[in-house]
Amino acid sequence: MKETIQNYIMINNWDMIIELATTNPDDILESIAINRDDKSIFFLDVDLKREITGIKLGLEIRKRVRDATIAFVTTHAELAYLTFMYKVEAIDYITKDDTVHFESRIREVLDVVMERYKAIAESSDSRYTIQEGENFYTLEVGSTLYFESSPTPNKISVVLMDRQLDFYGKIKDLPLLSSKFIRCHQSYVVNIDYVIKVDSKKRIAYMSNGDECLISMRYKKTLMTLMKDKQLE
Repeated sequence: MKETIQNYIMINNWDMIIELATTNPDDILESIAINRDDKSIFFLDVDLKREITGIKLGLEIRKRVRDATIAFVTTHAELAYLTFMYKVEAIDYITKDDTVHFESRIREVLDVVMERYKAIAESSDSRYTIQEGENFYTLEVGSTLYFESSPTPNKISVVLMDRQLDFYGKIKDLPLLSSKFIRCHQSYVVNIDYVIKVDSKKRIAYMSNGDECLISMRYKKTLMTLMKDKQLE
């Protein structure tokens, strides 16, 4: 299953990683305690061969990460009703015995989740909110040029038309704020509207204010495609 997920992420060039693959439920709970992310997707086996079942683990995850996506994988199709009894709100209950559709069901879960995130981003495409210290700022997408990782761990700098702000966050979450925000490097997210030139050999994106943002091989193809689409508009 891990290989199926990893391959599908690569094929779609999604900004997504497999954070953890384990047979120990405690590892999952410890990971959540360190890095709680509402956009996480959990594929859980119902039969963990431990005191805690996958469904009870799912319930514990739901308590701690309210908006997480949970899908169950099992050989026990007859236990599906327990997901309703425990109110886990699972997106799917995939049976391993259905070898014909097993992998496609996993891919469908990923497709649905990514479409939801895309819809959320598009529904709030004109503004987004960040927190700087004790202050909250609602910023215009149209005034945002790009984001850059700060030397301070877990901190991001957002470069606006008239100023720069620093806030705590994760680069990987920024493209979800707006469809205009495109990941081009592990340290950069650019507003595609303000990219005026891409040097594919040097792997540099030139911004409208004269700044330069790095482009990694992983994101180069996506950015080049978007720039071509932009020229056709």
